[in-house]
Amino acid sequence: MKLSSQANLYLIFITTIWGLTFPLIRNAMAYINPFLFVCIRFGLAALILLPLVLRQLSQTHRALLFGALALGVLNSAGLSVPNNRLGDHPFRAVGFHYGI
Repeated sequence: MKLSSQANLYLIFITTIWGLTFPLIRNAMAYINPFLFVCIRFGLAALILLPLVLRQLSQTHRALLFGALALGVLNSAGLSVPNNRLGDHPFRAVGFHYGI
């Protein structure tokens, strides 16, 4: 299989998984605060990536670490707003906001 065809299949697969998460997140919003949900989601991602980061941590500049932390905070704030809207709006509208 050509590399571009394989890349396209991976993109379709990831897009499908991404689209399937909207009903799951919408159901989760009925039981948990959107901000707590994003906190748990990012916390789990951080724990999964922690072993990879620890190997490179001593070689990383502090400015890069603080910039990454700032971007993480902004990203979590940006994800909390659409998660909060999932309870009131259809998936396609919230998906559009995520895409922006």
